[in-house]
Amino acid sequence: MSEVRKLCVVCAKVFRAGETTCPDDGTALVLEAAGGERPARLGHVLGNYRLLRVLGEGGVGTVYEAEHIRLGRKMAIKVLHPDAVTTEGVTRLFNEARAVNETRHANIIEVEDFVTTPAGEHYMLMELLEGEDLRSVISRERTLAPERVSAIGEQIASALAAVHSVQIVHRDLKPDNIFVVQRDGRETFKLLDFGAVKFTNSQHGVTRAGMTMGTPTYMAPEMIISGREQEVGVGADLYALGMVMYEALTGEPAFTGTQLAAILRAHCFEPVVPPSKKTAVRIPPVLEAAVMKCLEKAVENRFLTADALCAALRSSQPVRLSRHISVPREATRPPRPAPRRRSVLM
Repeated sequence: MSEVRKLCVVCAKVFRAGETTCPDDGTALVLEAAGGERPARLGHVLGNYRLLRVLGEGGVGTVYEAEHIRLGRKMAIKVLHPDAVTTEGVTRLFNEARAVNETRHANIIEVEDFVTTPAGEHYMLMELLEGEDLRSVISRERTLAPERVSAIGEQIASALAAVHSVQIVHRDLKPDNIFVVQRDGRETFKLLDFGAVKFTNSQHGVTRAGMTMGTPTYMAPEMIISGREQEVGVGADLYALGMVMYEALTGEPAFTGTQLAAILRAHCFEPVVPPSKKTAVRIPPVLEAAVMKCLEKAVENRFLTADALCAALRSSQPVRLSRHISVPREATRPPRPAPRRRSVLM
């Protein structure tokens, strides 16, 4: 039988079962439960919420629709699987809740609470969104009208501006993590899944040395090339958003293929074909220029802030692009193959 241990979700240190608080930061310790079978949970009451149906499932957790047993209020609950209840798994879930709570914004999903039960279950309580993710929309409609893509860019860039203002980098922006809801007769786009966040001003992250975060189709060159991990910041999120807008306009990612290494190499070295060359739909020059600037290879040639991207999308004049194809530093070194990462659906 595995030893029962406790952990601090703030500093990620592990303690013996008899300890109750972290001596470094005073945080109440939580159980690090041993791995086990994933129990059937529908109908189960977790805290004050009864689990009604599964909304999504990933490698480390499941998201349920749940209803308050007395008030009838419906919420979404993200629950860690028992075999994901490790120091790293619990800390990631806590960091996700913390990141969202620090960036209250109309285009970011709301998180109500992070809870650990006496039995060692860990879950995050979130607002229940009615709609579908952007991946489903693109799969069904293939290409989206430029005005819708511009709205996606503006709203998600606004959300990223709030995220970046508190020194947080999302690191896994993709259509799966953008949710489309109808609010007051208009589409609203919500940013989800902060499970891969990087806190640039603290030691609370849990990314190990040599570990690659993100999804290959949307990864910026600096996330791929060995030795450049410290450069991953605002620019990486804007690159990913550019890739999302590109895919929404053309119906396919900028770089495709069956070989992961080839896709990663293309991000680093291959020029991006302008979206207007891959669709018959007329794309306004302002929108195309904004997308292409997001997709510059060198960080310094992209927008410096998410607010600058918002301003460019609202402008009547296209932004200027670099006159040459910028190649990231250490271009002679082949990119390190990155493992595919499955994000838990929100």
